[in-house]
Amino acid sequence: MSLEDALLLEPIQTEIWLALRTDGIAGSGREDDPLHAGVRNTPILSIDSITVSGAIGSYLATVATTQDHGYKNGDLVIIRGVPCGAHTYDYLSNGKFLNGTFIVTVTGARTFLYTLPAYPDVSDLGYAYTSTSPPIPGSIASPAVGVTCQLDPYLFDSIMRSLPASPPVTVRLGPGTFLTRGYSPFADAVSWQPRYAMKLIGSGVAQTTIKLVEATLDHQKYFVVGCSLDRVIDDFSAENLSLDCNVGGQVSQLLTVQAIFIQGNHTRFRQIRAINFGPQTLELECFVISFAGGSPSVPGIQTPTDCVMEGCIVESPGLNPVRESTILACIHNKGGVPGDLNSEFVGYHQSCVVRNSNVNCEFQINPVSIDVSQIVIVGASATLKTRTPHGLSIGVQKSVRISGAFDLTNGYNNGFNGSYLATASDAYTFSCTPSSVATLPKAESEMWLGRYPSQYNPITDLSHLNQPNLPSDPLTYEVTVDTKSPHYLAVGSVVVLDAIVWLSDPSITSNLVGAWVVTFLVSSVEFKCQRKFTSSADPLATVLTGSARIGVPFQAVSIDGGAAAVMEGNFISNCGVGGPYHDTYSTRDLTVRNNHFRAIRVGCFQNMTGRILPQFYGGSLSVVGQDPATKDYIAQFDCLTSEPHGLAVGQGVEVEARVAGSSNNAYSGFAQVSAVPAEYTFQYRISSDPGVGADIGGFTPFVVPMAQVQNCIIEGNTYELLPTGSDGVQSSAMNFDGNVPPKYEPKTVHVFRRVIIRSNIIRYLSYPDGTPIAGDPRDNGIQLLSCEYALVEQNIVDITVPYPIFHTDTCAIVKYFENRTSAGALVRGALSANNQWALQDEHSTIVSDALALSFL
Repeated sequence: MSLEDALLLEPIQTEIWLALRTDGIAGSGREDDPLHAGVRNTPILSIDSITVSGAIGSYLATVATTQDHGYKNGDLVIIRGVPCGAHTYDYLSNGKFLNGTFIVTVTGARTFLYTLPAYPDVSDLGYAYTSTSPPIPGSIASPAVGVTCQLDPYLFDSIMRSLPASPPVTVRLGPGTFLTRGYSPFADAVSWQPRYAMKLIGSGVAQTTIKLVEATLDHQKYFVVGCSLDRVIDDFSAENLSLDCNVGGQVSQLLTVQAIFIQGNHTRFRQIRAINFGPQTLELECFVISFAGGSPSVPGIQTPTDCVMEGCIVESPGLNPVRESTILACIHNKGGVPGDLNSEFVGYHQSCVVRNSNVNCEFQINPVSIDVSQIVIVGASATLKTRTPHGLSIGVQKSVRISGAFDLTNGYNNGFNGSYLATASDAYTFSCTPSSVATLPKAESEMWLGRYPSQYNPITDLSHLNQPNLPSDPLTYEVTVDTKSPHYLAVGSVVVLDAIVWLSDPSITSNLVGAWVVTFLVSSVEFKCQRKFTSSADPLATVLTGSARIGVPFQAVSIDGGAAAVMEGNFISNCGVGGPYHDTYSTRDLTVRNNHFRAIRVGCFQNMTGRILPQFYGGSLSVVGQDPATKDYIAQFDCLTSEPHGLAVGQGVEVEARVAGSSNNAYSGFAQVSAVPAEYTFQYRISSDPGVGADIGGFTPFVVPMAQVQNCIIEGNTYELLPTGSDGVQSSAMNFDGNVPPKYEPKTVHVFRRVIIRSNIIRYLSYPDGTPIAGDPRDNGIQLLSCEYALVEQNIVDITVPYPIFHTDTCAIVKYFENRTSAGALVRGALSANNQWALQDEHSTIVSDALALSFL
C-alpha cells in the first residue's frame, strides 16, 4: 500500500457490531450502525421434481421449481421436506440426504442442481444402512408435494463467512437470538468457522443467544461455534453469550450437537452458557464446551498451551440422549499416520484450566416451582399450584413431569414424583392423578414442574417382549419395563436400556441394549417401548438384568491428558461423574482443588483399567553401558518422532525389536524407563547384552508406552454423594482404578505414580430437611488401585461403611494421616488383599515411633 493510500483510505474495520435490526437497513458494522444479522425474508418456492443421477460419492440432484427461482451460481439454497420416513428411530430412508443447505449451479430459470456430499457408512440403533449411496438414482415424482427450496436467509452466517482472515476481528453481538447453521465437518462448504485471534462478545448470557438451526445430516456432529480438526485458531476468545444447541429442534434427530469447540493455543471461554445439547446418535459422543485439541498431525497444535474456560454455565441437556456427554473438556488427540513409526503419537495440552464454572445436568422443560403447602387431594386426584405461571394451556390435557416431593418413609421414590397427564384450570393451578396420594410430601420438599433427574435408574423387571406389528413389520419389538424410581418419560421419548447381558455369558451384551421409543406409560415406574431390529431380539429368558438400567452417563469435566492441568472452583451437580473423568492416553500433571460436587455418584474417576496408550514410536536401539552394582545393561532408544516422546523416569514401556531377524532378544519386552538423557532419547535396563544394536532394516524397533498418570493432587473439594444403586455403578468420591499388564515385573510399574489427596469433605447428599440420604454397604469414599506413592491426609469422610478409604495390594506405598468423620472420629485407611481387609497404621503413629526409636 502506498503512503497516499494509507493516509486517504478508510482504516480496516477490526471491530464489527451485529444486531437484529427491524428497520430493513443492512448497516455498516459500526456501533451506531450495526450490521443486520437476523433472518432476511427470502421466498420459499415449491419444487416440482428432483432427479438424482451419478455414482456413489458424486451424486447430482437436479431440481425443477414450479416458478422462476432467481438464483445464481454459487448461491446457498435450503432444500426441505423430502420424505424420509415416519419416525427416525424406527425408519431410515436415503431420501433424507436430499434435504439440507447446498451450493447450487443454475441450469435454467426454473432448474438448478447441487452435489450430494459422500457420507461414511454408519449404523445406529441396531438398524444398518449404507449412507454412501444416498438416494437411488431416479426421480422424486412430480409434483413433489411439500418439498420446497429457499435462498439462504441466515445473515449471521453470511457475515461470519465474509469476515477477513486478518487483521483479527472483534465481533460484538447485541441482544436477541441469532440463528446459525454453525459448523459440521460434512457441511464444511456451507458452514462458517472462527478466525485467528477473533473475539466473539455478546451482551450477556441472559441477553445474547446464538442458536443452531437447519442441522439435517444423520450421524454427524454439529457445533454452534466450531472448527475443523485440521485448522488451528490461536488466541480466540468468546464471552458473555448463550449457545443454544437446539438438539431436539433439528431436522435430523440422529445427530450430536455440541456448543463450542476451538482448536488452538491461548483460547479463552468466559461467561458462556450452553443449553439443549446432546448425542442423539450412537456414533458420536458429545463434548459440550471443549478446547485445546492437541493434534500432532496438524502443525502448530501438537501441544496446545494456555487455554482457559471460566465462569461458564452448562444446563438443560437435550431430552433424548442415547450415549454419554462430557460437559467441559480439554481435548487431546492421537495424530500422525497410523502405522507410521515416525509420526504416530499423542498431543498433550499444557497449562489449561477449567475454573469457576457451573454444570447442572438435570433435565429441564421450562421448570417452575410448586408450592407444597397448596396441594389439595380429593379422592385419587391432586390439585397443585405453582409459584409462577406454569405455561400449560388451560383445559387441555398434557403430559407433565413432577419432581422433588419427598417423605421420610420413601424418600423421593413416592407417589407424587413422575410423569402424569395434567389439566390446568388457571395460570397457576393444575390437576393430575398421582400414583399414590396416601402421604403428602414433607413441607420442606422442593417440588418442581418440568425439572427431573438425569441419573441412571435401575430396571427392576423386563416383561412381555412381543412383535406388535406382525406380520406387516416383524422386526419391530415391544417390551415392558419396570424401574426402581420414577422414569419421568413421556410417549415419544427415547429411552436407552443398558447393562443387559446374556444369562449364559455375562461378558456378552444383549442386543436389547440400545435406544427405544416410549409408546405407552403404564405408571410412573412402568412403561412400554419399541424399536426395530436387524434380526430377532434376544428372548427375555436368555438375558440377565441384575444391573440393568435406563439412562446415559453425564461426565462433568475431563481435563486430563496434559501437563499442569487445573480444575478449580467449579460447582458440579446432578451428574453421574463429577470429574475429572479420564480413560484415554496418559496424564502428566493434574490438580483438582476447591470444587463442590453435589448429587453425583462418582467424583474424580480415573478409569484406567485395561487401558493402553494407542501410541508408538519408531527408533534405533543399542547398549550404551552397564550398571556395576546391579550388572544390568543399559539399552538406549533413540526415537525418530518429530515431537519429543514425553516419557518420564519410571514410566512403563513395551519394546519390540529384532536382532538378526529374531524377536527373541533382550531388547524386547516390558520395562521401565530408567533415564531420559534427551527429549528424543530414553534408556531402560535389560538383563543381558545382545552384542549388537537392534535390526533397523526390515523391522524398525518401536516402543508402546503404558498409559499412566504421573502426578495428581486432589485437595479442598466437597463431595455430596448419592449412594450406590442396583445399576452396577458404585458410588465413590475418588476412584483411582487402574491395572498393569501382567507381563510387567509384578508391582514395580504402576498406573498412578504420585497421588496426594488432602483436606476434602466427603458426605452423602441430604434431603431438604437436612437428613442425609441413607448410604449403601457398597459405597466408598476413596479407593486406590495401582498407586506407586499416595498420601491421603486430613480428609473429612462421612461414609458409613467399615472401610471408607482403602487401597489394594496393587499399590506400593500409601500413607494415611488424620482422616476423620465430621464428629471427629478417626477414619483409618485399609489394605484390601485377597478378599481380606487390614487397617493401616496412621502416618502420625509411624512418625512418633520413629522419633522414639531415635532416642534409644
